[in-house]
Amino acid sequence: MNNINDSLLKSIVKSVIPKENPYWILLSNGTFLVLEVSLAAKQSDLKLFAETLLDEIESQRLTVYAYVEDIISVAYFGGWVVVSPYGAFTYVHPSELSDPEPSDLAISVKASLKFMDDCQEKDIVYINTPSPAVSK
Repeated sequence: MNNINDSLLKSIVKSVIPKENPYWILLSNGTFLVLEVSLAAKQSDLKLFAETLLDEIESQRLTVYAYVEDIISVAYFGGWVVVSPYGAFTYVHPSELSDPEPSDLAISVKASLKFMDDCQEKDIVYINTPSPAVSK
C-alpha cells in the first residue's frame, strides 16, 4: 500500500474505532474488520475466523461499490476511511489518488478496489485484542 506503514494504519484505526470495540483485524491494503465482542471473544483462532469471514464476503462476488455517504475524513493523518456495505472499513491515503482534491466517488471506488484485494489476498498484518487485566 503506497509506503504507508503498519504503525500509521494502526493509529488511524484506533482513532476511528470506539474503545468498546477491542477486537479488530488489519489487512495489508488498509482494510480493517471490527469484530463484535461477543462473537470474537468466543473464537480460539481470530486469524482463521477472519480468513473464513473474508472467504464468505469474497464468495458473494464482490463488485465495486460507491457509498459516498460513508466516508470518514481522518484529516489529522490525511486521507479517508470508507465503510463498505459488508461492515469493513478501508483507509485511502491521498497519495493513492491522482487528483489532489478527489471526489467522494473516486475515494469510495478506490476503497472498494482495495477491499476487494484484501478479501482475495487475506494478508492479515495485525490482530487487536483486549489487553489482559493486570492483577495487583
